[in-house]
Amino acid sequence: MRMVGTVDRSALPAVTGLHEGGSDDLEWMDRLDENLRGAGHGPDHRYMLGSLRLVVSRAGDRPGYVYLDDRGRPLLLAAAHPDTARQLLWEALASSRGDTLVNCITTANEWAVDVGLAARLDIGQEGYLAVRGVREPAPYLAGGHFL
Repeated sequence: MRMVGTVDRSALPAVTGLHEGGSDDLEWMDRLDENLRGAGHGPDHRYMLGSLRLVVSRAGDRPGYVYLDDRGRPLLLAAAHPDTARQLLWEALASSRGDTLVNCITTANEWAVDVGLAARLDIGQEGYLAVRGVREPAPYLAGGHFL
């Protein structure tokens, strides 16, 4: 599924505990990726860090991260807990300018649908994510280039 539209700014909650990310975060981010999707992103993180904004939660047993493009759209989000994922997605939506897109929402990530609907985004579907021999990553919103 995907959600598109202009965020209803009156729906934005206060988000705390998030920080700008940097190269010091890449090691734990790769471990989180391994836990969620069976493999780290390795050099993809360095590439994305060079061209995208990185927002992280370093909260003990509930870390997470989201990469945002120059329009504030979330391109890749991973978190150890759905509450962290919600916070990161809300931050992305608060950063968005104009129409936004939350892409690659799978059924295991219903938390993203809840956030998108609360922000008054429209929901639709396009394509699919097929996995074999691995569980569906969650909480995880894949990027089109970096699944």
